[in-house]
Amino acid sequence: EILHREDTFLMPAVAPVLDLVTKLGEGALWDADNQRLLWIDIVRAKLYIFLPNESKNKSIDLRQAPGTVVPRAKDPNQVIVALAKGIAVVDLTSGKPVEWLCNPEPQLHLSNNRMNDGKCDPAGRLWVGSMDAHISSDSGSLYCIAPQEGGAPTVEVKVRPTMIPNGIAWSSDKKTMYWTDTTSRNVFAFDYDNQLGTILNKRTALQIPEGKGYPDGFTIDSEDNLWICHWGGWCVSRWNPTTGEMLSEYPVPAEQVTSCAFGGENLDQLYITSASCGLTKEQKAKQPDAGKLFMLDLKGVAKGVKAASYAG
Repeated sequence: EILHREDTFLMPAVAPVLDLVTKLGEGALWDADNQRLLWIDIVRAKLYIFLPNESKNKSIDLRQAPGTVVPRAKDPNQVIVALAKGIAVVDLTSGKPVEWLCNPEPQLHLSNNRMNDGKCDPAGRLWVGSMDAHISSDSGSLYCIAPQEGGAPTVEVKVRPTMIPNGIAWSSDKKTMYWTDTTSRNVFAFDYDNQLGTILNKRTALQIPEGKGYPDGFTIDSEDNLWICHWGGWCVSRWNPTTGEMLSEYPVPAEQVTSCAFGGENLDQLYITSASCGLTKEQKAKQPDAGKLFMLDLKGVAKGVKAASYAG
């Protein structure tokens, strides 16, 4: 897409919004009800709450690696965080876990695993993946954690095995779920039943081309297009997952692009996280903004959809 501004044709530019440099920035989610961006640094075990209207970024030390964060529908002062030891309710005032919902992986033989990316489906269930922290085996799974009235949530394995379970999103008609296992370079589509939380008929919706990195986190816009972050690919790209066609590509001044979320009052500002971990001194010199939080102003180009909260 081309934007017409002051008689010159310009692609919208990606720019950093904070000076903070993360090791492994991830998990971007716009909490529309509270006009804030929830995001994390997996390596540094941090939860961040970015308030763009106040130019503030609150930091919470979780003391163990988070994989993802989602809002909790019934309490704006609490969020659900997938931690190494299980799924926790974290109080944003104290910064501490106040409740443990469940541990999807209590098995000793999975002690090298950690939680990774995840989001809530339109019914408010949390879908979250696990992975080998050393990426040395496909010991990961994709779980669905469904809240239950007055009791502990149910935990169900939806996909197994998996290497690096990452981006996940649902179509506006709630009939298709999209998900990626990063190392495959594929984004998969499933037939999805919102009432039952079931997935069937796994198929490849699109594939990131060789040399363009790997699909990491992604989000979906109001036209059911996917906005995909390229780990090792220096960009965010927009795809039609029905046709498998790439529609546009936006350069990011960081090689390791990790997650994105539409935010702002009109959901037309794309917040993008990145990583600086694993880069050599020479690489860091060429990408001094690696690890920063970026924003891409997409006013007039695209709009996101409101992210679902955990219903329990």
